[in-house]
Amino acid sequence: MTIGTLFVGYMDSLLNSRLEDRTFLMTFTIFAVFVHGLIACAANKWSTNEELNDLKPGIPAPNTRTGKYLSELKYHDGENSSIKSQMVCLKF
Repeated sequence: MTIGTLFVGYMDSLLNSRLEDRTFLMTFTIFAVFVHGLIACAANKWSTNEELNDLKPGIPAPNTRTGKYLSELKYHDGENSSIKSQMVCLKF
């Protein structure tokens, strides 16, 4: 037990001396990755929200993802169109 305690104390002092100057860099890196993920998620959510808002009136711009999906729907019969329009909502 004494040897284990001495080993833990030695490793603690060894790691603290090596990581002390890098703590800020590690913390900043973790924070930067978090902020990047937060911004990417917000951008994706904003894009999805805009596309769903375009889908509500039923006449979205033809160059959007919603417009492309709806242009595919007009080549199918009614039942397939209903299923595909529900799939459009699920994709978004």
